[in-house]
Amino acid sequence: MAANLTITDRINLARKYHADGAIIQGKWRMNAASGRELVCALAAFGPDINASGDCPADLMPLWLAALVPAIDDGIAPHRVAWFSGELIERAARWHVLDAAAWSRINTGFLVATVEQAMAHATKAHQGQPAPDYWPKVTAACEQVCAALKSGRGLAEAAAAAEAAEAAARAAEAAARAAAWAARAAAAR
Repeated sequence: MAANLTITDRINLARKYHADGAIIQGKWRMNAASGRELVCALAAFGPDINASGDCPADLMPLWLAALVPAIDDGIAPHRVAWFSGELIERAARWHVLDAAAWSRINTGFLVATVEQAMAHATKAHQGQPAPDYWPKVTAACEQVCAALKSGRGLAEAAAAAEAAEAAARAAEAAARAAAWAARAAAAR
């Protein structure tokens, strides 16, 4: 049966789970004590979806399907109904998007993720001097965003991300060496 579900069938099924208040967090599927089936926001789209990789490509791209459970499980419980309702309504309309549009959406999402992570990390050390490695991390993240925005692709962004990781590892090693040197000097 599930293999024969159309996108419209999947949207209608998800709408029914949503209307019944049967969308949950933390599990793909479960039965309530009453026997009622409860499902996560992604599993609501079909009985054949028990992992993000099971999501049909014509419903949503794999990268988005992989995000849905993480977002669903990561939001406050009182926001689950809002999230699932918004997801379902958008899924009902995004069938008009072609591969190029989904690529632009993915790029925008990736750029926003890096920018928000940088804003959060910057705020974390606000009021304190920035660590010595911070300019290298910032520059590498800016390179990732620039590569994504330019359309040069993920390979260049991945290289910049590797540079950011290398800078962070070097900074950690330097901090450990400095701490060791300070302990050794104090022991004299």
